[in-house]
Amino acid sequence: TEEPPSQPQLGELTVSHVGPDSVQLEWSVPEGAFDSFTVQYKDAQGQPQVLPVDGGSRTVTVPGLSASRRYKFNLYGVWGRKRLGPISTDAVTAAEEVEEEQQPQPRLGELTASHVSPNSVQLEWSIPKGSFDSFTVQYIDVQGQPQVLPVDGDSRTVTVSGLLPSHPYKFNLYGMWGQTRLGPISTDIITAPAPAQEQPRSQPRLGQLTASHISPDSVQLEWSVPEGAFDSFTVQYKDAQGQPQVLPVDGGSRTVTVPGLSASRRYKFNLYGVWGRKRLGPISTDAVTGEGRNWHLVALGLQQMQILTGNFFPLAAGTAAMPPL
Repeated sequence: TEEPPSQPQLGELTVSHVGPDSVQLEWSVPEGAFDSFTVQYKDAQGQPQVLPVDGGSRTVTVPGLSASRRYKFNLYGVWGRKRLGPISTDAVTAAEEVEEEQQPQPRLGELTASHVSPNSVQLEWSIPKGSFDSFTVQYIDVQGQPQVLPVDGDSRTVTVSGLLPSHPYKFNLYGMWGQTRLGPISTDIITAPAPAQEQPRSQPRLGQLTASHISPDSVQLEWSVPEGAFDSFTVQYKDAQGQPQVLPVDGGSRTVTVPGLSASRRYKFNLYGVWGRKRLGPISTDAVTGEGRNWHLVALGLQQMQILTGNFFPLAAGTAAMPPL
């Protein structure tokens, strides 16, 4: 016959963490095992409270306490029909965290133009009191359209670009504080005159547009500029739904990847060059995107057959390279 298990023994009860409204208790069982535990204490109204804990636990959090109050906790171990203990500990809950006082309403100072060029203005402003979440700069462009420039709350300067030389502008700056918009503070400037050009630039010329790489969902385009330089380019095409799409490209680039295309579809791409206020072109090319997933599986099977037989077959022009096995 198996010997009956020896009576377990409770060790020490300690407080491992104290908050304003809770206390975490820990205890040890140096010998044997208990079926369950109970934690007993009195709440802020002096009413006895009992918190049951399973026998495998060695820690429990007692919630719902009052801040800055002393509590005595008793822990009992239940073993069969016997209740052993208690072991006890005292704890004082932490003080209630003081809510931060509401920040006073911030104040905008002065808005100035610290640097003016023919096509840009650098604005600076001061905040003599408080802090803002963000700012917005508003002005009217040469076409009479309102423009809004968002600025983060830590900044005290911003550069407004894309302006015209020798043109008057009025800038308004607003500060956002929560859901409140404060301001504006304003300043007026006239952009600097354009520098005199010794010789007018000769009109650039577009060369040839080609599709240098084709996949099921994208096409890489390349083009040449045999003469002169463009300020920027735009690629225009129609998507699978027939909607016109415009892709802007900077003037120093000679290649761009058009993403988001549909597999096995013919696309016509038009490229325009922007030179000052002129749009030159287009130069055009057609491309058919690669096959989708089914072709990938066929190509993978072909590659496996090539490895097994030693016979290698050239891929058709424009076919995407097969991934390694």
